[in-house]
Amino acid sequence: NARLILYIEDSTDEQLKNYRPFNSDFITMYFESEDVGSYFIFAERNGNSCLFPFEKYSQFWAGTYSGCDGGAVEVKETDKGFALYVKFFMDIPKPTASEPYLMYFDYFDITESDKDGILIKNEQYHFPDLWSAGKAIPITNVESKSIKVNSGKMTVNDFLFKPIDVLTEDLQKNSFACADDTVNVSTKQNVYSIDDVVNVDVVVNSDVEGERLKLSLYDMNDNLLEEKFSKSSAVGKSSFLLDLNKIIGSQEFMNKIFKVEVEFGIDGPKDFTYFAIGDYVQIPEKTDECYFYLTYDKPSKSASFLIHVDDPSNTGYDQVQIFVDKQGDSKKSLDENDISYSIDTYNIGAHEYSSDGGWKTNVEHNGEGRILQSKDGYDAFIHIDNVSENFRFAIEQIDHTGFDLKSIRIPDNGFSTTPKFWSDTEMFGDKPIVLKADKYQPNEIVATQSLDVNLILVGDEWTSELEQKIKQNLNSKYSPFILSELNRAGITYNYNFNFVSISQSESDSLFDYVKSESKPWGNTFYGESDFDQPWGFGPWIQANHTEWIKNNIYDVDFKTMDAEKMEEYIQTNIISSNNQFTKPTSVNLVFLSGDMDDIDFLHTYDLKRKDPSTNRYHEATGMMGFGGKYNFYFFDLYAVPWEDSQGWYDYDLKDDYGYDRHWNNDMINLHDIHTIERHAQLISDYVNNSTSMIITPSYLYGPTYKSNYILDVVLVADGGFVDIPSLTDNYFDENKIKEQLQELAPYSEWTVNLSVYDVNDREFSKATKEAIQSKTTIPVFEGFPEFGTVGIIDSDKLKKALTEWATTRTSSKFKDFKDVKESTWTIPVVVIVSNSKDQIYVDNYGTVGLAPAHPDDPKQPCCSIGITTDYNVFTKKSSVTDLVLHEVGHTLSFMHPFMGFDNDGEFKTYDYFEKWYWGVMGYNEPTQGCGTWYDYLVDYEDERGCGIADTFFTQFDKDNYSKGVTVYLIKTAKINVYNSMVAMEKSGQDIDDLPITTKNSITKIESLVKEANSKLKVNDLQSKTGAIQTALEAAILSSELAQKENISYNTNDNSAVELEIPAWVKNNAEWWGNDAITQSEFMQTIEYLIKQKILIIPDLATSETETSASSVPEWVKNNAKWWAAGQIDDEAFVSGIQYLIKNGVITV
Repeated sequence: NARLILYIEDSTDEQLKNYRPFNSDFITMYFESEDVGSYFIFAERNGNSCLFPFEKYSQFWAGTYSGCDGGAVEVKETDKGFALYVKFFMDIPKPTASEPYLMYFDYFDITESDKDGILIKNEQYHFPDLWSAGKAIPITNVESKSIKVNSGKMTVNDFLFKPIDVLTEDLQKNSFACADDTVNVSTKQNVYSIDDVVNVDVVVNSDVEGERLKLSLYDMNDNLLEEKFSKSSAVGKSSFLLDLNKIIGSQEFMNKIFKVEVEFGIDGPKDFTYFAIGDYVQIPEKTDECYFYLTYDKPSKSASFLIHVDDPSNTGYDQVQIFVDKQGDSKKSLDENDISYSIDTYNIGAHEYSSDGGWKTNVEHNGEGRILQSKDGYDAFIHIDNVSENFRFAIEQIDHTGFDLKSIRIPDNGFSTTPKFWSDTEMFGDKPIVLKADKYQPNEIVATQSLDVNLILVGDEWTSELEQKIKQNLNSKYSPFILSELNRAGITYNYNFNFVSISQSESDSLFDYVKSESKPWGNTFYGESDFDQPWGFGPWIQANHTEWIKNNIYDVDFKTMDAEKMEEYIQTNIISSNNQFTKPTSVNLVFLSGDMDDIDFLHTYDLKRKDPSTNRYHEATGMMGFGGKYNFYFFDLYAVPWEDSQGWYDYDLKDDYGYDRHWNNDMINLHDIHTIERHAQLISDYVNNSTSMIITPSYLYGPTYKSNYILDVVLVADGGFVDIPSLTDNYFDENKIKEQLQELAPYSEWTVNLSVYDVNDREFSKATKEAIQSKTTIPVFEGFPEFGTVGIIDSDKLKKALTEWATTRTSSKFKDFKDVKESTWTIPVVVIVSNSKDQIYVDNYGTVGLAPAHPDDPKQPCCSIGITTDYNVFTKKSSVTDLVLHEVGHTLSFMHPFMGFDNDGEFKTYDYFEKWYWGVMGYNEPTQGCGTWYDYLVDYEDERGCGIADTFFTQFDKDNYSKGVTVYLIKTAKINVYNSMVAMEKSGQDIDDLPITTKNSITKIESLVKEANSKLKVNDLQSKTGAIQTALEAAILSSELAQKENISYNTNDNSAVELEIPAWVKNNAEWWGNDAITQSEFMQTIEYLIKQKILIIPDLATSETETSASSVPEWVKNNAKWWAAGQIDDEAFVSGIQYLIKNGVITV
């Protein structure tokens, strides 16, 4: 029988009264064994404890079930807390590595209660911290082997910039089996003849059945020869047959090697093997797919880990964990000197865990943790200080395949809390290679800029005490990140904060302007006539401001002020008239501090704007601040607090449910702040979030320079209006799109192409159609059918289907550092128009678009995907123009302005900039611009939807994009020079004695980089001699140097397939064009083109090709003859064949 013993160390032992089902600290645990099912364990420190089947979980919390079934739980007090002993009454087999127990637990710690037994404070813990469930597997008798440790040190810059094969070429490597064992591919034999049929066996180790299996056959030049599809079976075994004579059928393939690969799911786990045709070939061995290098530097007492993981599924939820016994003295138990790091493919940096016998999370990231992602895996790096020569360690690699959670440990018994089994080390003298060329190695930060941040106060004075307390909380510098790359962007901003108080006369003039321009809303305010059932502003006033109530009637006025007028007033009367505020390196945050003595009514801000596509006005309201057209943002410190959920009905304002009477959220303001400490915290929060989210924010993808951009916009009708082509102006304002993008990057050429398809067109694969049409209908609010329903589309299905389709339209070599001068990027933009009155969202309420990464490279954007309905467009008069700009903005680099990272890489959100901002990157569009309570209690009958129409890229956006492009070009120049020098040194060239032409080139490049940095410092970005053009010249010269040295970068080539068409195909085309062969005979040629991926037919099996009775247009046959004669190019010929396929003349 299985038994569990769990110890909990907890010094507090607070008691509650009259709570259900607990009145003291408690733990809940989930336990699952494949043989006996799932059980739920509840153990209270001073009360009930029980075990029962998991299906009773809901009844237990509802109080309708209180029995025990399947086992017993006993709780005992210990010196440091308490322990529980769990015994199951049924037989449970021992866990194995392939059939583990699944477990998780949550601990609820009551840290403070009052004398009446009411809960005041508590803390909650979940294990495991990054996953929903952990796996319990047995410790084995396998002895751990000593790990090879090299001498010397590896730095972050080495990891980021030195080619890893160069960095590690002299180091001892430690290999391990990768965690992902989902797919295993083998053939019956290794060598075949051309007349054989190859039997490819596939074993799938997954709990998921019925997923797609895709077999791909390649030659050793990675040319695709064959694709086949199947489904995984319930027993996990499948096979494919490859008829070599039919697939290859040529003696020229004798004595050649082939690679056969099988993929589970779409972008899922893979495995491969080799076989040969002929007897005179040597089949290559499969190289190590997972391994690590470890160095120890005796002088600095530091260790460095460089871990390589092969992971074709690359879901974005993978990690390695390193556990280190720093002094080698913790074999029996961990101590405070021991440390652990988790580096994953989702978070920036490394999560640091300290030990006190177990592991607890350090709230900040460790700055030395880095990761580099690629198409088929990642490299992780961590540098650890204060390590003795006797250190011991363990590594765990965890892989979320998209279907299962897989893990492996080094050594096999290297569990995080069993240091007895961790690896000992064996020291070697091998060192990371050091080159003379390293003097050209870039730093992670290649540029800096100092910004004057003016904090302008209207209506009050910055007192010395308040100013001092604010300064204590301000971030003086910030180095943004690139989320897709999980690394720094390459620039550091230094902030100089200036506290400026506007004169009393200027303040009075502004407040007089507010009073003269503000307009009443309805009668008084939202909820003014429902005192007994408070909603809108009612709960806030009744809970916090009874001075505005008389005889159970609200006794206060409320008005709204036009946000755009206020912005223009501040620009004209405060900003533009002061040279300090208008310097190129100045940004301004304006704080309006007008209390009820200055403005004698409650107020907020609104904005009325027209959608240029539909010509319908939309109105947004509830703003507590605004900005973006100029170089400032204003905060009104006395605007009515407006939060998404804080306006619903609340019938008991004294409890902790519903309305938050303490306003412990971003929207608190000076109406509800009564201490100087909280006042200072409010201002510093505004400032820190402004600098890190809108003024100098991080990026989603790295900004990239291209000389030409093509926006390939496709509207896809899913059961909507059949005449969409004649109505596209209602959906899409092409002129605005192009104007905005040209303003964003005027140094590049922009082209916008628009096409329209029906979802059932042959342009789209079956998987794409199914993903678009697989909506799930759910209620807006569970249990409240009167609020309607929404449709939810699964993002994973949508991304996988559409990115696979979109990559056949995108351009090649997205980030080739040698491809600078003349370069083009085609950005596919897919907008799905659904025939539905319900709103359609992706995954969650409110998400109407995606900008997914390229399936071959997580660092590269693939495309933009948006969703709307014809009801939105034709009834609510809300076009997709801003939606397209929003998703394209993500693809180009932008994060949401209400999301970002602090300087330690911790993810943050701040709702101020979600809706109260001109920026097209916000969630401020009509139907989402005013919050849920307003939408359903005030605006429900207004078909237009509340929000800001006609948003744009703000002045902050334009500056940040230009700075990002400048930094990209500077990094390009530095990387090209460094890699050129490494290549020259590795080829035998003395770097200290370079040819004069090379010296001159480097001197010129370094001079241009220095000049570009100088231009960046003064914010001279887009002029003809500005930072971008200067850095571009340096990047072009460096790319010419790299081409001269024939530098090869270890980057993914996500290129569209080159049209390399054999001569015999041209002969067949000529004969077909002249009716010398039949159409059926020519179809064999078409089948060859499809198999070679010269004709792109996404997600279709290459089955027999057929023709219909439909006639072939004469122009297609003419194309074939002209192409065979060399009168038109390959692409024109292929487009004619694709026309036949799309229109059903040819069926594949």
